[in-house]
Amino acid sequence: MIEIPALLSILPNMVGKRILDLGCGFGEHCKLFVEKGAEKVVGLDISQKMIEVAKLENHISKIDDIHLSMEDLATLNQKFDIVVSSLAFHYVEAYPKLIKDIYHLLTDGGYLLFSQEHPLVTSHSQGERWIKNDDGMKLYANISNYGREGERDVV
Repeated sequence: MIEIPALLSILPNMVGKRILDLGCGFGEHCKLFVEKGAEKVVGLDISQKMIEVAKLENHISKIDDIHLSMEDLATLNQKFDIVVSSLAFHYVEAYPKLIKDIYHLLTDGGYLLFSQEHPLVTSHSQGERWIKNDDGMKLYANISNYGREGERDVV
């Protein structure tokens, strides 16, 4: 509701560009990028099932859908003008390696645009998710572990 419009609003001109979509899911953004004039779009996702859906529902001739983990990004032998990732970087364990791999895939002057999950989403780890009044109305979220560093699991 907030993240996708915000991310799409900062996209540079895509006409004639080569785009890499990391964590492309069902490929909706890949198709949108072609509609915005991209010359070629590579959609990459670790989920084979999502890539299959992308190929069935959102594939057009300028899109390559690839089943590949972001950790294996360095195996791509291509250059891109724009790398985009929506809510996927927080799944990668070796973040510095990911950024280095992306840097090597970008053309000079290329763009990296990404979003990632806000810590509020993972700050709840025990008790009720919502603090409610006696009538059951939500008053506020339980974010007792917001400041905790390290790996988190969403409960």
